[in-house]
Amino acid sequence: DRLRRQISDRGRLPVTFRQSDGHPIDPNAASFMTELGLSVKKFAPLQAKSWKHIPAENKRMIYDRISVSISNSTYL
Repeated sequence: DRLRRQISDRGRLPVTFRQSDGHPIDPNAASFMTELGLSVKKFAPLQAKSWKHIPAENKRMIYDRISVSISNSTYL
């Protein structure tokens, strides 16, 4: 998977977020959003009615997976 190769080649990916709305805006934004989407699909099934119905351990898995992928974020 391309994101995993990028991470292994460069370590954690830096991601910059727009301060006004929290959207990722730098060249790594697409990779970050892809990783986030894959993590949510894996650990938060579509059958869940809302985020509060996702088990805490699944939320932790999503957070941990994303945290490993990105370095300290910058807000602009």
